[in-house]
Amino acid sequence: MKKILFFMLPFLFYIPQINAGEIGIDLGIGSSYDAETTRSFKTLGVSGSGEATLTGSDLRFVYYSDKNLSYGIRLASHEGEDTKDLTGGTAYKISITETSPYVKYSHPLNDEGEKVIEGFVVGGLNLATMKVSHDLLEEIETSGTGLMLEGGIFAGIKKDHMTFGGSINLPLDSYEGESQWDVSGYPFTYETTIKKNLSIFLIFKSKI
Repeated sequence: MKKILFFMLPFLFYIPQINAGEIGIDLGIGSSYDAETTRSFKTLGVSGSGEATLTGSDLRFVYYSDKNLSYGIRLASHEGEDTKDLTGGTAYKISITETSPYVKYSHPLNDEGEKVIEGFVVGGLNLATMKVSHDLLEEIETSGTGLMLEGGIFAGIKKDHMTFGGSINLPLDSYEGESQWDVSGYPFTYETTIKKNLSIFLIFKSKI
């Protein structure tokens, strides 16, 4: 969690100076991720596959430039284990940290009185760092970009200049990484594709 806050702080000071508008903080809860993995000694023609269930958290800081369009930064981190064995070891450990600039378009479905309901689409890139380790292998770090695309619906209540509520997100986020070790003189490759599942966000928005 310390790493997430470290990245977030510069934007808290910088973004409100761009223009008058609204800011929003989204706190993701119950986020989960599926990892499809492939392990192979390509020179020996030996390979295997399996899945790891990863759990994590998301934190978003959003600057609203007008009623519908906004942009911001998503900060996410998650980790988990793939329990497949490798020559007497127990498990691989996968951890990934994302910093994702994105643009969000919202369409109001109801904005009467204190009740707010809107649909939205979020799009951008995952700037991700993945670390993979194993009981018998050193930790390997890889970096890359992946797709960030999410649709969802938000429902909340307005009170003066503040809005409280929550959203359900249907993400199509994905990220691919590859780690390679030398095992007894043979190149060993571990390929991972991570996809995010349905998630729930608690949201607070306030005018500035």
